[in-house]
Amino acid sequence: MSSKKIRNIIFDLGGVIINLDIPKTFQHLASLGGMSVRQVMSLVESSPLFHDYEKGLISSKTFRAGIKRLLRKDLTDQEIDDAWNGMLLDIPSDRLLLIEKLKEKYNLFVLSNTNDIHIQAFEKIIDQSYNLHKYHQLFDYIYYSYRINKRKPDTEIYQHVLDEQNLVPEETIFFEDNRDNINGAAVLNIQTHWVRSNKLNLGFIRDEFL
Repeated sequence: MSSKKIRNIIFDLGGVIINLDIPKTFQHLASLGGMSVRQVMSLVESSPLFHDYEKGLISSKTFRAGIKRLLRKDLTDQEIDDAWNGMLLDIPSDRLLLIEKLKEKYNLFVLSNTNDIHIQAFEKIIDQSYNLHKYHQLFDYIYYSYRINKRKPDTEIYQHVLDEQNLVPEETIFFEDNRDNINGAAVLNIQTHWVRSNKLNLGFIRDEFL
């Protein structure tokens, strides 16, 4: 990777900008359903419900109904939302301050596999800890999978961003915590940097890009 030719930076959201604890959601769902975490994980992996929701192919109402069927429990919307949002943690202020600095030199984007329930919760978190309007102004464009009906690691979602924003892949770097998603971007010659979940290396970014 040569940072000298980078003009565009794309950030994943979960595990990169906002800290995540995905097992926490599985634990919440297991508790609601009276199941083991392993049973819930098996149900999630075998059901198209979650990918369909991330691609915006089903509504939040349909998603919640699907959760009730999977867990075989008549749960309230709030119970489901609270469990589903359990994975969302904090947004460290130093990350956002660094992104502010990057904004002075680069075109910045967000590209995230996500869904409406998570984004509503995320926007509340960021509005309380930073400022939602200010956050939106940090980025030239924000791409959420459920809004564009495409999902990482499918190459079509990266091509969509490249085409819509007229980005040169070799001048673009993608910060992502999921190896499969990194591989999907690399197919199109997008430069990539793997982020260990919740451990965005601010020192590396300062040294390489500022």
